[in-house]
Amino acid sequence: MSATPTLTRSPRPSVAERVARASATRSNGPSTPVAPPARGGVGLDTVLTAVVALFGWVAGISRLSDNSFFWHLRTGEWILDHSAVPHHDVFSFTAPGTKWVAQSWLAELTYGALNRTVGTFGIRLFVGVVGATVAVLTYRLARRLCGSTLRGFAISAAALVCVFALWSERPLVIGLLFLLVLLWVVEVPDSIVGRHPLVVIPVLMWL
Repeated sequence: MSATPTLTRSPRPSVAERVARASATRSNGPSTPVAPPARGGVGLDTVLTAVVALFGWVAGISRLSDNSFFWHLRTGEWILDHSAVPHHDVFSFTAPGTKWVAQSWLAELTYGALNRTVGTFGIRLFVGVVGATVAVLTYRLARRLCGSTLRGFAISAAALVCVFALWSERPLVIGLLFLLVLLWVVEVPDSIVGRHPLVVIPVLMWL
């Protein structure tokens, strides 16, 4: 019967070996300090980001009441019904056929498609997401440029109060979102959009 192998311990280094190792450590300089483990919990920046996002969401999801919005909505439905963008007045009784440039046709088409599929509440959700995104991009840009979380929050809060005081569901809100993306391209060239300006800027300008 063969003997069962057992675990063996490595021999303890001699005193001379330990002294040699200590001398080598001293000659090579101190070892790199180990960073303390990251603490758990939510940081201030995360909390403030959530606050501005909630503020933008609440402002954006409010009920649809702007009279010009309903005109944009009807134009979007007309585009869906005729599969074309109108180039003349199709609604007026007093001036039918007058030349008309539908500058916001893509936003109007979006409104019309949302209304046909999920109703006006879907439009409110869409505008709410746009509002939250505008708020977050504004705060993060201000914090990035001034280098301070609290100062960035104060600057963005002042700007957002002015913006959302005049907020409506018109296509302008989508243009405001694209303007913020453009500011990120220009002011923060190491951001995701800033690293690809030749692609991002033409797309933004077209939209």
